[in-house]
Amino acid sequence: MMEGTMHTLPLRVFVVWHPGFLRGQGLAEALYRHLCHDPDQPASRALRVPVRFRSQPLAMGPAGAAGAAVPAGVELDAARTVVVVLVDDAMVADPVWGAYVAGIQTQCLAAGTPSGGYPQHRLIPVSLCANAFKLAPEIADVNFLRLHSLPEAQQTQGLLNGVTHELARLLLNQPQVGVEQQMRAAGPAPVRVFLSHAKHGGLDLTDSVRDYIARRTQLDTFFDVHDIPTGSGWRKVLREAAAGEGVNALLVLQTDAYSSREWCRIEAMQAKLGWVPMVVVQAIEQAELRGFPYLGNVPTVRWPAAGLSEYLTELVSRLKRLQSIDDAEASRLGGTVVDAIESESSELMKELKQLRRSIAERVATFVSNVQSADPLRCQQFQQLMGPAPESSDAWGQVIGSLLYEVLRAAYFPLWVEYAAALHNVRRPLRALSYPPELLTLLSMQRHVKEQPGTVFVYPEPPLGTEEVEMLCEAAPDPGSSRRFACHC
Repeated sequence: MMEGTMHTLPLRVFVVWHPGFLRGQGLAEALYRHLCHDPDQPASRALRVPVRFRSQPLAMGPAGAAGAAVPAGVELDAARTVVVVLVDDAMVADPVWGAYVAGIQTQCLAAGTPSGGYPQHRLIPVSLCANAFKLAPEIADVNFLRLHSLPEAQQTQGLLNGVTHELARLLLNQPQVGVEQQMRAAGPAPVRVFLSHAKHGGLDLTDSVRDYIARRTQLDTFFDVHDIPTGSGWRKVLREAAAGEGVNALLVLQTDAYSSREWCRIEAMQAKLGWVPMVVVQAIEQAELRGFPYLGNVPTVRWPAAGLSEYLTELVSRLKRLQSIDDAEASRLGGTVVDAIESESSELMKELKQLRRSIAERVATFVSNVQSADPLRCQQFQQLMGPAPESSDAWGQVIGSLLYEVLRAAYFPLWVEYAAALHNVRRPLRALSYPPELLTLLSMQRHVKEQPGTVFVYPEPPLGTEEVEMLCEAAPDPGSSRRFACHC
């Protein structure tokens, strides 16, 4: 049963930003679309987590009083609350806003901690400028989600991934990232990803994603070469890990040989039967002799990421403009970057899966070099190049999809419990991580034997009539047609 009353919302998110932060509303709206729903696609799959904005002041202060007004406060009337604060230079320069954010942190701490658990109301400050850590001394010991060092084109994905990770940790009743004492007591990071891969043709891709996770995220990974203790029964360890023992999600790296490997198939099936969140990275280069049928019914991401080659082409084109202008320094620096990208891309276009560093980081280094030499010239170069092309943070998008599924698996049962209490539903319910299928019907049948009359609730969108009919036929039961309910 949830904390508080039976009708308490399981989770609410607030996004706070200074009205002088021009990109603030865009970042806040990206979080809203990610966590709640996309207003432009009302029928799309969505989490429906309530998201509220805090930016505009309640009332204007005295004339000429800078920062004299702040938004309304945040309410901690949900079972869990997360307050995401987008900290930029405008917020740091406004002392009233520093006090406002410090007050929210005090409010969260005063709410206390459930017995045997971790704080259920948390502040997540996000650094979008180098001065963000000077916002208020009261939050000096809170670990920031550090985005200011990322290229601007990658900050939105970094924000979504970081906040999604923290929400998953909260719902899994784990410590907040960066709280060292709690981290030591809790052991390894709770959001642990099992990398399911074929040794033949899949090790390079696996090393690439492990490297990205280690450099750019707070996640942990399970990789059998390194994580099966010496002398232990590897079959038992693999089965238990794939079924969710000690891991929170399965990332399938589907290369050409994946479906032909027995233990790859076992890992995928164990995860499905255990309702472990899954994402498939579809990285087939030539062909599969036989596709594995149980990789469906979960999100699939194409690899290499769509648009990466177009990104490289556009980036090289823009940088070449620097060589065409009458400026020796621009030509030298721009030419160096172009040559490096072209020499790498000629080889990497053949095997983009080996691209370990984002090209956007090269651009950031280039801009930084020019900035240090002549800030005015840097501004002129940036205007000449135009807006930055789309980010090539391909692994960030993959990890974002996986974290989204982890959060869905943690949040959806709490929402079902809340909705059932709100509408006085008395029947036993079982919330599923993803829509049922013939394979997972086996575990559902075992559950019904233990708890007769169970209604299974799965995330939107609803299954088609043809799929429901097949499931009912495979589970002949007078009440089976009433056993599947979709949350819409």
